[in-house]
Amino acid sequence: MSAAEMVIYSVLSYLPYIALALFPFKNDLRFSKRITVLLVIVSGIFQILIGLWAGLWGGNSALLSFISTVTYFVFYFTVVKAHFGKTLFTLLTLSNIANFVVISSKCIEGALFPENAMQGYRWSFSLIMVLVQAALLIPLWFYIRSTYTTVMEKDAAKPTWRFLWLIPATFYVEWYYHLYSNSGKSSLELALEPENTLFLFFINLGAVFIYHMVVCHIKAIEANIELSEQNHALQTQHLQYENLQERIAEARRFKHDIRHNVLTVLSFLEDGKYDEAKNFLEAYDLSMPDDRSVCFCKNYSVNAILLFFAQQAKDAKIDFITAVDVPEDIGISDNVISVLLGNLLENAVEASSKAEEGSRRVTIKSVCNGGTILFKISNTYVGELVRNKSGLYMSTKHSGSGIGLASVRNIVKQNGGMLKISDTGGEFAVTVMLMQE
Repeated sequence: MSAAEMVIYSVLSYLPYIALALFPFKNDLRFSKRITVLLVIVSGIFQILIGLWAGLWGGNSALLSFISTVTYFVFYFTVVKAHFGKTLFTLLTLSNIANFVVISSKCIEGALFPENAMQGYRWSFSLIMVLVQAALLIPLWFYIRSTYTTVMEKDAAKPTWRFLWLIPATFYVEWYYHLYSNSGKSSLELALEPENTLFLFFINLGAVFIYHMVVCHIKAIEANIELSEQNHALQTQHLQYENLQERIAEARRFKHDIRHNVLTVLSFLEDGKYDEAKNFLEAYDLSMPDDRSVCFCKNYSVNAILLFFAQQAKDAKIDFITAVDVPEDIGISDNVISVLLGNLLENAVEASSKAEEGSRRVTIKSVCNGGTILFKISNTYVGELVRNKSGLYMSTKHSGSGIGLASVRNIVKQNGGMLKISDTGGEFAVTVMLMQE
């Protein structure tokens, strides 16, 4: 057994899995790609040194495995800044698969190269491991790229991830118990017994099915949230349509009655009752429908959303201040812009409505320039805003973080934009920048 054989084994036991573990979070790395690669190399060298220690000088295999695992976990959580539950679920899942690859490779080596199998990290072990990895990790790579990464990029199901990592953790503990604390045999002896490998194969197969069910569960949650957002947008548009129809009906009624009102005014003027005519016209003007905010901007979707929430603000006695200039075509789908502004304005109007009358205010501003569009929505509020450990604002409607802001974060992330949230001096402000297509 040579040092080169141990180095090859250490590389095979580390590099493929860390690549698979980092890929779903390629957009959530804490450092640049160059620094991340450098840290991968440093961590890999450390794993190689642990492998050389175990192969050349021996030692407690369980302890060395524990040290290797801890350093692997520390490196991973240092590099990736995604939700703790997601990263831990991913890491434990791949660790369980890595354990199965090692056990099954050693079992096959014992059948094909029995003399080498008793010596630890021989070339035959690495060769078989490459073949087993090709059979298992290549399909896994396609699954991670096509399905798993998409799920990891979503943020709306964060509360669920706080507990889902316990599933692979349970299997992980089972692995360690079976390999190091069962029947008094060494892990090598257990691996060379085909019945143990077959038993672990079925355990791992069941675990993979459970992991896939978890992914499907998260996808279902995300799909329901997206459907809810679409329904919210459609409901907002429907309510705006009804509001517009009411305005049209009111205008028709006033048009029908205007002839009679003109005759009344003429009668006052003919009789010299100028004050009465003036009072009548002033009262008539106040009874006219408020059409000052019929057109906020040229973009239909943005205008429809603003019209609806302007009416909501008016009913709640909230000052609705706008400085919006959005062109007809901004290169962003109507559904995206409706969900984005709908969630933000709904939160703003609701929060401001709880403030004292006279201090209720919602302000929305927009700027389109250089292929970007920026919205800033601010509102007055009362009470104390609470954040969780991740810095996310907690909802005032239910337990957990706000779904509306989570939806906004998803939209911003998917469109390569930026999101800034602040609350100072009784005013809550959200600034969103999106890239135009």
